[in-house]
Amino acid sequence: FPVTILPYPNKMRNYVTNENDNSIQLGHEKNIEVYIENLMHSLRECVRTLKDTGSLWLNIYDPIIDGIETDVSDEIIRRMKDLGMLKVARMVWIKSNPPFTDGKRLNNNKEWIIHFAKSKKYKWVKDWYSSSDEFLHKIAYGASNKKRTLKCVFIEPEEGRFSTIETNTNNPSYLENLMKKNGLILTHKAMFPIEISLVCIRSTTGANDEVIYPFHGLGTTGLSAWASGCKYKGVEISNEYATMSEI
Repeated sequence: FPVTILPYPNKMRNYVTNENDNSIQLGHEKNIEVYIENLMHSLRECVRTLKDTGSLWLNIYDPIIDGIETDVSDEIIRRMKDLGMLKVARMVWIKSNPPFTDGKRLNNNKEWIIHFAKSKKYKWVKDWYSSSDEFLHKIAYGASNKKRTLKCVFIEPEEGRFSTIETNTNNPSYLENLMKKNGLILTHKAMFPIEISLVCIRSTTGANDEVIYPFHGLGTTGLSAWASGCKYKGVEISNEYATMSEI
């Protein structure tokens, strides 16, 4: 059950401070075409190892280059379909603090969370959320005593709290301070809110299922997996971030 936030393209983020790592950083390619090719190399491995009952969740950002919005998400969807994957749903994540867009256009403040499956046999867990899952009460659709489902939009308002998910975990200050106490520096803030990964994982896994994160980073998705009773494997090429994720 791979679930991942993809590295931002067009050199929007520097995920490592070690210059020796820069040559292998996804997102630092010379153009979008090479970025997608490198990305698909990893995604093909995800598809290869995915079970027929499994799901693949991808968080994708369409960057603005020279004032024009690229179609990275559409191209990845097309290539995933060429691999035989089914696009189950496309969720919208509206951000209050998106990457700044300069030039002759409105700022792009949305990202996509796309659910793929290998077959129609993919696992889907209904009504796993209850009154104790308070952060979900605004995205659950339907009466609590009847059938319910989850809406496919996450909105993050200006004060840094989701209006559809009541949380402030997208604020990295707690993690920054924790790392400083251990002599480490957080070099970027591209962290996945735990609540979003919880929705993805709990909707498509059960106890002891395996969650694989090919871009492990700080490992916040691992927390969601462990909290859901799943096994977790994270893959990270940066020694720096592998060390920080152990905290």
